[in-house]
Amino acid sequence: MKPGAALHQWATGASTGDAITTYALALQEMIRRRGYDSDLFADYRHVSFDMRRSCRDLRAFPDHLPEGSAVIYHFSIGSDLAEKFLRLPPGVRRVISDHNITPPQYFRALLPEAAAVLEEGRRQLRLLSAGADLAMGVSRYNCAELEEAGSPRTAVVPLVWERPDILEEPDPAVLSLYGDRAVNWLFVGRVAPNKKLEDLIKAFAWYRRHVCSNARLFCVGSFAGVERYYSYLRALTVQLDLPGVIFTGHVTAAQLTAYYRLAHVMVCMSEHEGFCLPLVEAMSFGVPVVAFAAAAVPETVAGGGIVFSRKDYPQVAELVHLAAQEGEVRDRLIAAGKKRLEAFSTAAVESSLWEALAPLSPRP
Repeated sequence: MKPGAALHQWATGASTGDAITTYALALQEMIRRRGYDSDLFADYRHVSFDMRRSCRDLRAFPDHLPEGSAVIYHFSIGSDLAEKFLRLPPGVRRVISDHNITPPQYFRALLPEAAAVLEEGRRQLRLLSAGADLAMGVSRYNCAELEEAGSPRTAVVPLVWERPDILEEPDPAVLSLYGDRAVNWLFVGRVAPNKKLEDLIKAFAWYRRHVCSNARLFCVGSFAGVERYYSYLRALTVQLDLPGVIFTGHVTAAQLTAYYRLAHVMVCMSEHEGFCLPLVEAMSFGVPVVAFAAAAVPETVAGGGIVFSRKDYPQVAELVHLAAQEGEVRDRLIAAGKKRLEAFSTAAVESSLWEALAPLSPRP
C-alpha cells in the first residue's frame, strides 16, 4: 500500500452484533492506525439504523481513488455488488474477504428458494476468486475453498475477539428465570439446516434419559426465514417427548450474556462453519466447548475444547457430562479455551492482516 492510498471496505449490509460488521469495523481501526483513509461502505437497504453512523452508503463510493488504493469486499452471500466490485478501475487492488457460503444442499429440501440464492453466491465466488488480487479467509478452511475456486493468492486473517459489547451486564430476567440447579447445554447461532440442531436435540435427549434428567438445552438464535426448519425441530421435541429445549429467537446483547453465564457447556453439532465465532465467545465466558469436527470447527477450537468426529449420541452425552461437571476436566477445558483466545486478539489479527496485504505494496 502506498502512502496516501485508501483502503476501503464493502459489505452487503451492516447491523449491530453481526459478526461480519464487527470484523470489518475492527479491520477499519487497524487500517486507520497505519494512516490510510478507510471507510466501510454498505448497501443501505440492509443497514440497521443504529449502524448508519459507522458506515457509508455504497452509492456514495467515490469514482476515483488515489493511486495504489484497494478495496476489501466482505463476501458472504450472492449480491449485485460482486459485478460492481469486478468493475473497479484497473489501478485499484481488489481484495475479497470470504466469510463462507453454506453449501446449498443443506437447504434444498426445506428451503429451495434459499438454496438457489446460495448456489448463485457460490457461482459469484468463483468469479470473484479469479478476478481478485488477493483473497482473505477467516480460516484456513475458507482459504482452501478460495483456492479451489481459482484464487491465485490467499491468506488467513481470522476474526477478532477482544471482549466486545456482549460482555455487558447479563439480563437479570433471564438469570432469574433459569438460575436453578439444572445442567444447561448451550447452542448459539442462527437456526439453520447446516447447524444440524436435530442431531443436537437427539444427543440432548439421550443425556436427559440416561445421564442427567435435570437438564435443559438453550438454542439461542434467530429462526426468521427458516420457519419450516424451526417447525420440524419443534415437532422433533414433541416426538421425542423431550422437555427442556428452549428456542429463544433473536436476543439482545444483555440476554445473550445471561445465557452464556447460565451455560455449563457449549455444544455444537454443525456440519458447516467457516469459523464459528460462538465457540470463541464461549471460551471467553469460561464455558467449555464440545463440538463436532466439521469444516473450520477443529481449526477454530484447536486445543481450546473437545472435538469429536462421530455423532454417536451416547458418547456425545458422556463427553458433555465430563465438560459440565465441576472437576479437573472442566477446569482444564476452561483454561485451554482462555489460552486459545490469544490467537484472536487484536494484535494477532492485525499482524495477520498486514502480512496478507504486504504483497500489494510496491517493491522498494
